[in-house]
Amino acid sequence: MAEDPNLVIDDSYVYKVGNSCKSNGGSVDALFGNYLDILQLVADEGVPSGQFHDAILAFKNVASSLHGNSQSPRLQSIGESFSTTIGNFIGQVKNDDQPLY
Repeated sequence: MAEDPNLVIDDSYVYKVGNSCKSNGGSVDALFGNYLDILQLVADEGVPSGQFHDAILAFKNVASSLHGNSQSPRLQSIGESFSTTIGNFIGQVKNDDQPLY
């Protein structure tokens, strides 16, 4: 694959995306917790037995691994990690471009 000598990265846009991921991570984690609660409610009251009930609970158990807990919210942590990675990416690009300017 050939390199594009005209590649332009909009630093401010990339930083905004990273900050958005970081700030929204906690909200997404809380919403996901509500989603898991709804799945449990459906399994308990909407479909109290049978294969579909078992499938809901199996899915909820797998999905719960993304949620973490109040001491360690995983989705919030992923958002923070993504923000850090974006910052490191922009820093590396600036460092690599230094000889050009």
